[in-house]
Amino acid sequence: TETTWDSDIHKILDKFLTLPVMATPVCLAGIGPLQKSGWEDQATQVLVEKTRLKELVMFVEEENSGDEYCKVVLYEMLPDKDVCINAWLVKEGHAVSLTGVCTTLEYQKESQPLAVTSAVEGENRQHIPGLSGDRKPEKVACRVISVQSPSSIFIRQVMDEESFYHLNTGLQSHYNSRPATNVKLSPGSMCAAYVAGKVGWARAKVLSVKGKKVELKLLDAGRNTTLPAESLRPLVTKFRFRNFVEEVHLVNLLPAGGSGRWTRVACEKLLEILEQFDMMVYVEMAGKSLNGTAPVRMFVVASDVDFVPVDEKLVQAGLAIPAVKRKTTVLEPSLNSIPVTPQPIPLTNASTEDPDKSLSVKWISPLPPSTQEFLAVPSHVDWEGNIFLCPLEPNQDILRIICNVLDSKYRGSSPRPVDRYWSVGQSAISRWDLDGRWYRVVVLGVNFDECTVQFVDYGTVEECQMEVMRKDLFMTEVPVQCFPLQLGNVQPVGDKWEQSVLDFLHSTVVDQTLEVVITSPMVTGECGTKIYCGKLTTRAGLDIGQLLVRNGYARAKHEN
Repeated sequence: TETTWDSDIHKILDKFLTLPVMATPVCLAGIGPLQKSGWEDQATQVLVEKTRLKELVMFVEEENSGDEYCKVVLYEMLPDKDVCINAWLVKEGHAVSLTGVCTTLEYQKESQPLAVTSAVEGENRQHIPGLSGDRKPEKVACRVISVQSPSSIFIRQVMDEESFYHLNTGLQSHYNSRPATNVKLSPGSMCAAYVAGKVGWARAKVLSVKGKKVELKLLDAGRNTTLPAESLRPLVTKFRFRNFVEEVHLVNLLPAGGSGRWTRVACEKLLEILEQFDMMVYVEMAGKSLNGTAPVRMFVVASDVDFVPVDEKLVQAGLAIPAVKRKTTVLEPSLNSIPVTPQPIPLTNASTEDPDKSLSVKWISPLPPSTQEFLAVPSHVDWEGNIFLCPLEPNQDILRIICNVLDSKYRGSSPRPVDRYWSVGQSAISRWDLDGRWYRVVVLGVNFDECTVQFVDYGTVEECQMEVMRKDLFMTEVPVQCFPLQLGNVQPVGDKWEQSVLDFLHSTVVDQTLEVVITSPMVTGECGTKIYCGKLTTRAGLDIGQLLVRNGYARAKHEN
């Protein structure tokens, strides 16, 4: 808007009223102001200066709904890179990322104008679990409201304490001065509930109704309770706004013992740790919420400057293990295990480039098996006879979680401008046409409008259209879930494996639960890939290697 003299204002001619308005109001998607009060003048000014007289590419993330503007992502397209304006505001400290997607600032391009490859820009991204951006996540002061387990913690931001106080005061004043009224109860309905003790009146959501007993979720307390129906009142409109608690879980942390469930001792220890610091913590977001719970890293302040990770305290107490970078072993035939440091499995062509200079996020290499014998499900057989195995526990559950996260991020999404050029060796998220789900991949080759990719958690290689590939990565903190194994007791009849033999092997083992025995240390294959040698046996006791030999598909290795 502008202020001008009334003498400079003239009636517009009717012929110009037939033309549509040439400016479309939009808002930037995926980011929000630093303060709850709204955007600061400085943020507006730097955005004006950054975009003045520039030709930008606009990607519509969400179309306008009612009185709301379209939500868009803006890109400045330069010869050597594309710059995301949304992420630039976050990096400059004028905005916060709301979704975890608008965090990658620059998308590098090759200098040749016709090239369709790029490298994802970012610094220390593997230290930002679940995010692909180059901005260090902000530590937010929070108070822990309720603790169920390390996988279910309810927190309230300190900045919301005053707003919650006013809400709570209003609830007590309103319902203490009103006579009892009937409330319609059905699962999902909202109500005000009277909880004995210090809580008093609280906002609640009905979970189930059994006779005169109602199971409720206390929205601002992070716990469930059961109350008689006469303790409930209709929740008036003025109290129907956002919750002041959020459910989070500690990222990169697994229960000790291998059961997959948190013990009562671990939950009590977590509560004890938090109580030592008066339930005050600092939280870093480590990705977007999934099924209502957000992945976070949580810290307590041991002194004025030291932030101590809560997960490390649980690990030190022997009640949890880190999901990545934990001690692993590699197996020898005559020994149970030998300590080693796991190394990434290169899934692309060998390169002489210094890996420390690479700006691309790389998927974390698979963890070596923890025992010499285990159950696994083969997912792929490649041209070299390598059988890609996914251990049954816990990898199958982790695969399901990976798919659920990626589906929630990208289901129904459209490619952004930066998703239309790629380079060999680049990590990506891609949709598989056969089931429509999203998976983690690495680019093996780049063609005009499609890429040859390897689905890193399964080993399969497919051609994928660029329109179903995405650059912003999630689940980067989770290692690759499969590893290649060669049958140690057989070899091809000729110089190489025939396609008919590989087809038979594929149809015999893929998607079957097999018993795996590692018989020799892992070896380095072509392109530096780490490959195990071992034996596969069906649940009925049939040795896969012997099956190939008896049917003339292979010969035993001791034969000349």
